[in-house]
Amino acid sequence: MRPSAGAEPVDGAWTLEGLRDRIAPLTGRRRVRGPALHGLLGATIARVGAGPFGELATNPSFLGLLEGMLEAMSLGNVLPVALAEAGERLGPAGGRLRALGRLAEACRAEMERAGVELVLDAWTAATTALSRGWPDALAAFEALDLTVHPPFPPAVVAFVSVLVRSASEAGRQVVVRAPLAGDGPLDAALEPLLQALEGGPELPGFELVPELAETALGRAVQAVSSEQRRPTDALAAVAAPTARREAAAQVHALREALKAGARTERCALAVLRPDDAGELLAALVEAGLPVGRRPPIPLSRTLAGQVGLIWARGRRAGRRLRGAPRCAGWTPR
Repeated sequence: MRPSAGAEPVDGAWTLEGLRDRIAPLTGRRRVRGPALHGLLGATIARVGAGPFGELATNPSFLGLLEGMLEAMSLGNVLPVALAEAGERLGPAGGRLRALGRLAEACRAEMERAGVELVLDAWTAATTALSRGWPDALAAFEALDLTVHPPFPPAVVAFVSVLVRSASEAGRQVVVRAPLAGDGPLDAALEPLLQALEGGPELPGFELVPELAETALGRAVQAVSSEQRRPTDALAAVAAPTARREAAAQVHALREALKAGARTERCALAVLRPDDAGELLAALVEAGLPVGRRPPIPLSRTLAGQVGLIWARGRRAGRRLRGAPRCAGWTPR
């Protein structure tokens, strides 16, 4: 992050947690989660009674679920009064729901008395402060450059989203860098944050920059998106007004690759819509190229698909790709 002219950096680069604590100063309460919190929850249940849950209330899994419900309450997704009303409407069958609401309220009160709070509460407090406007703690900063890494709990997603919106409304510049690791599950963990940042209206001064792994595919996509010309024999894309003409263009590209010495077992063709697969298959058969069909796979589950979708959304202003098209491919034998 860069301070405005004349302002001195406080302590160089900040972590996201450090930025959070400057926006919402520490309350003096001890932040707890996991086993440290479960001990307090268990003691509270023993004091007020487990009710219809009996011995189940001492199970670590139950305490974990109770912690999750307390976090949902902190986010405003679940209200104790709503639990009580739902339990009343269900009559005798709502006994456990009403008991769960009472346990949650008792645990919240005990946490207050013990001087502890959920780790999630710190994110919620900072998000609330940002929703009121650009905080005084960041008044000297006219540009924010954030590099984010998964995982992204809902509270962190909300914090970053509100931070970006608040900075844009205050006339600050914001860059959020989301590195792609090249690993499917890790890159998929970025999706909640990307959806939150891309799902709203365009924000002046905000830029989302997916940073590609240093691979052949990453370099090819960067070259395409930056309009730089770099020779490559690993990737070719064709577009045509109709599926038939697109299939003909793909077959022509394949023939040219084979003439240039490419091995058929190292070549693959793909279409974005499974409905177009028939045209491509017919064109390959007509050209005398035997093919082996692979079952369709969701494009968003492949690294190439994730990279393509992210860069297309980030580079085509005003036109975003929504959802995940499916991809069907053939490998010539």
